Amino acid sequence: MTIREMITEALKANDFDGLCHPDMECGCTIDDLFPCENPDLEQCIGGFKHLQDDGDWIIGSKKEDDLEPGS
Repeated sequence: MTIREMITEALKANDFDGLCHPDMECGCTIDDLFPCENPDLEQCIGGFKHLQDDGDWIIGSKKEDDLEPGS
């Protein structure tokens, strides 16, 4: 089993949509893990998919239900 497969299984088992980096505007979905050339995986955490006002999706560290209005 590869690292990617292990991470994918763990994310799915915990209802995450992907990974995000808490200190950077960086996130990836389970279907497209590690698209960056030099991922800092030690800093990545499980994340949740959010639809932004402009129609783009992002991965953030909080569930949609936990976001405050305007976040």
